[in-house]
Amino acid sequence: MTLLSSLQQQGSIDPVITSVPVIGGRGYRSARSRLHQALTALRVGDVSASVAVAEFSKLYRSLPLETTVQIGLHGAGPWLHLTLETQVPLAMAAELTEELVHFRSECLEAGATTRQLRLNHTYPLQDGTNLEKARQLLLQATAEELARDANLTQQALNQTQSRLSSVQEDLRIAAEIQQRMLVSRDRLKRIHPGIDCHAYMVPCRDIGGDFYDVINLDTDHVAVVVGDVSGKGITAAMMMATCMTLLRAYCESFRAPSRIMRKINPRLIEGNEQDCLFTTLFLAILNLEKNSLTYCNAGHNPALLQRSDGSIEELDDIHGPAVGVMDQVPYEQSRVTLNPGDRLLLYTDGASETFNASGELYGGERLLNYCREASLSLSSRKLLSGLLMDLNLFSGTELSHDDVTLVAVQRQRQREQRVISSEHAEPATPEGMGAIMAASDGFCSEQQIGPSISGRLQLVLDELLVNVVSHGAGDGDVTPTIRLLLRHLPDDHRLVVEIRDNGIPFNPFALAEPDTDLSIEERELGGLGIFFVRSLTQSFSYSHEPPWNCVLLEIDTLAEDAP
Repeated sequence: MTLLSSLQQQGSIDPVITSVPVIGGRGYRSARSRLHQALTALRVGDVSASVAVAEFSKLYRSLPLETTVQIGLHGAGPWLHLTLETQVPLAMAAELTEELVHFRSECLEAGATTRQLRLNHTYPLQDGTNLEKARQLLLQATAEELARDANLTQQALNQTQSRLSSVQEDLRIAAEIQQRMLVSRDRLKRIHPGIDCHAYMVPCRDIGGDFYDVINLDTDHVAVVVGDVSGKGITAAMMMATCMTLLRAYCESFRAPSRIMRKINPRLIEGNEQDCLFTTLFLAILNLEKNSLTYCNAGHNPALLQRSDGSIEELDDIHGPAVGVMDQVPYEQSRVTLNPGDRLLLYTDGASETFNASGELYGGERLLNYCREASLSLSSRKLLSGLLMDLNLFSGTELSHDDVTLVAVQRQRQREQRVISSEHAEPATPEGMGAIMAASDGFCSEQQIGPSISGRLQLVLDELLVNVVSHGAGDGDVTPTIRLLLRHLPDDHRLVVEIRDNGIPFNPFALAEPDTDLSIEERELGGLGIFFVRSLTQSFSYSHEPPWNCVLLEIDTLAEDAP
């Protein structure tokens, strides 16, 4: 029986119960003094009060720190009842019972690992007894107890903050891993020369359940997929990673979306009984040779197909439920033509189900209208950037309640590759180097190549040309010649840089890369400049074609363009 229930059964006056923690230092004296003052307010005789305080003191000092002593007080008729109670481990109870002879030891329940020690005192109720003052004294915590509570609260807060920081770090790492699993925007630009594609995945939390993938299967086939895992957080992210891994594996082996879906579904059901997650999928495989698109929709939103004449079709066939739920589903597939100039748009319901502050839905009709008004001359990147902006303008200050994923893929029209070239030759002197760098800067300006790429080219040229100017002549007296050939391929978003010099043979890329994990003092001299050249270019190579050293570089002119 608890102290509260015991007192409630015994008395008609509401009981007062206070818990006194056993703490070190001055805490003992303050708790003893508080009890003595309360008994004085109750007009308990000096001898009786001293006995009660002595019993409390003996119990308090016998207990380990952070044990709790409960003091109970109530009045019944002409009597006052004081109760002291605590619970201690069985091993300690026997020892304490011998020391505290007035306390009764009780086992609260069979098999309990603790025993209850209780002492009851009864006093006659005197005239002038100040029950309210006694109540306030017992319930008022001492300064030591308040300090202890504040310290415990601060410790709990520190532990909570530490756990929160750990959880946030885990979420950050998980989100980073998830983003790395998605095809990067830089890789999307090079997936296949026959398509222009771009994608965005904007999670509403740190970790989302949406995903996309674009896979170059061979020279004629490209797989495009978008998916939405039910739920959010780490569990959904793990399901997303599993689904993407299976998709990539089966897409390498099969070219029929329905067969791939039938392979994936039972694998996702395995081990999913507890979480009961499901994944909606839209999987399309483009056959660029036959100008066809074959797709399987497993409970996902319809895709939009914008024809080269501007008309739009909804690919709204549903070929089965979401994967990961029902076994033995006979997924089917549909096929449509996909001619050069046609564009496919895939999205998750986070886009069509975006709300504004008035509770209005963005909806599929607005999405259709946006695509109708968007020019087919827009790149896939600009199309999706504009759609994201439209969604943000519509939602305003309303927080997103779901992940938003968008994927656009457009068949490229056959066209002749444009190449704009510029060539410059100067002696390998500081003045000649300055003239070449000025000419390269002017070429970038004429070609409307942005300042970030132009600056990148300047850094690369500065590093490579300084080597030629400083060391190209070797021990001879003849000043080498530097030839710079720049070729801009705007349709492929590439800038090809060819640097030739007839100095002594020297391969700058033969230098070992510096260990950037070491401090500057520990690191060996040399190699850092070439390290930057490697990091600022997409490809680099050296060859010696007597008498010329030839360095060939390639820079992505869209590297600064992706939002």
